[in-house]
Amino acid sequence: MPLSTGAVYAGVVALLLGLHLLVSWPGFTIQAVWLNRLGVTPATTLSQWWRHLEAGLFHTTPGHILFNLALFTLAFPFAARAHDPLRTVLGAYWLGPFVVFGLHLVLVLPLAKLGVPYAVSALDRPLVGFSVIAYATTGMALAGLSLPWALGLGTVAVAFELTGGVLLNATGPFIFVYHLGGLAAGFAARAFFRQPA
Repeated sequence: MPLSTGAVYAGVVALLLGLHLLVSWPGFTIQAVWLNRLGVTPATTLSQWWRHLEAGLFHTTPGHILFNLALFTLAFPFAARAHDPLRTVLGAYWLGPFVVFGLHLVLVLPLAKLGVPYAVSALDRPLVGFSVIAYATTGMALAGLSLPWALGLGTVAVAFELTGGVLLNATGPFIFVYHLGGLAAGFAARAFFRQPA
């Protein structure tokens, strides 16, 4: 018998909050030792590939985790509406690290090798966060909506990421690309590879 959507959601939130408290106590901002131990960097994407699986479970600040949980909270009920909620979360958790790993290999590392300053600055910056997983969940949710709603909300998400990541430079190098990659991967996984309910 599948777990209910509420139980899976509560489990994800409890896990993420618990892990955040573990690595950020007492100041609620991740301690540098933990960030360096758990974060994935483009430079270590192959030599320490397992960090892709760890990094998505941790966050740097309360604002970081709250944004990711807010996005997940909005998307998850729609993504799990016609699909098993646990499989939905596990699918998004698989897609998120896969997207970041792939983009490191085909985008960041080649640009850094060419000496592009934006890519070089990203090489040793440790990344943590549930955001690409939350965006993959959002993509899954959009795939279940009617075309006008999916296009409208997808456009809002893309505009938000481009504004924050490109125009305002509010995120680190390539973060908006990872987010949009997660959104596209979640949408494609749900739209083109339908899962049984």
